[in-house]
Amino acid sequence: EGPGRHQELARRLFADMLRRPVWNCVLWPETLELSAAHTAAVAGLLYDWLYPVLPDAERQLAQSVLLQRVLQHGEHLEDFWWSSRYGCNWCAVCVGSVGVATLALYPELLARGDRRPDAVLADVCRRLARFLDAFGPDGDWAEGPMYADYGLYHVCLFADALAAAAAPRSPVLDWFEERRQRIPFGRFFTGTFLPPEGL
Repeated sequence: EGPGRHQELARRLFADMLRRPVWNCVLWPETLELSAAHTAAVAGLLYDWLYPVLPDAERQLAQSVLLQRVLQHGEHLEDFWWSSRYGCNWCAVCVGSVGVATLALYPELLARGDRRPDAVLADVCRRLARFLDAFGPDGDWAEGPMYADYGLYHVCLFADALAAAAAPRSPVLDWFEERRQRIPFGRFFTGTFLPPEGL
């Protein structure tokens, strides 16, 4: 079968995603919430991976959809309740997903002189750094280990994409490096079973 077949299946999935009328859960049809955020991150990853084999028409459609459903929201993250709830997993999931999708568009927008992603990515980094700061010194997290892992997965997804994009160093990457040096990895995640100090 080979990677070509997987790529073709991914193209079909991507085309279906782009043509869906909404990416949201039916309970929140007019906003950016968890289901839309997940879809945005996957769409960004697929766009980046499939870019060399996408026909121009599909590239243009992908850009249009990502601009409308992700970047426009990313320019106004402060409008969403989860963007500043740094002790909540929603912050990392939604903000991180906006960052991943924005990074997928970044090279083309930059080539056209469109600097909007710069401000979005800076805001994403700032908010994710605040999310990471909400962890206790031993990795304790008020929502418990599952939500800690859920949020950190999306932070890591964004941080990895940001590092691969050779973008300017961000507070997110600095935080990981500092924590990696200071806390044994196993102890950090064991700490999620404990509430933060003061609660």
